[in-house]
Amino acid sequence: MPVSLNTEGIEAEKGTYARTDVLKQLRDAFAILHKHQPDHVVVLGGDCGVELAPIAYLNEKYDGDVAVLWVDSHPDVKLPDHYIGQHAHVPFNRRY
Repeated sequence: MPVSLNTEGIEAEKGTYARTDVLKQLRDAFAILHKHQPDHVVVLGGDCGVELAPIAYLNEKYDGDVAVLWVDSHPDVKLPDHYIGQHAHVPFNRRY
């Protein structure tokens, strides 16, 4: 998966650090998933934001009838008004 290597002048944008880069990566991942149309997705590694596009894709593909096995060291269940880092945002109701 292509990722941004931008580390210069990272600032918070609308409650998220590097929001522009993060959203571009999410859209790119979503586009790749739509191009290849997998029935299942396994995500290993990365930060706690790598699952957003795969979960959103599968949720859309199966119209909400999706199960997620999430193994992590902490729950990523905060919203931008409580935490400025994107890796804790889990917007299941959003399309990228």
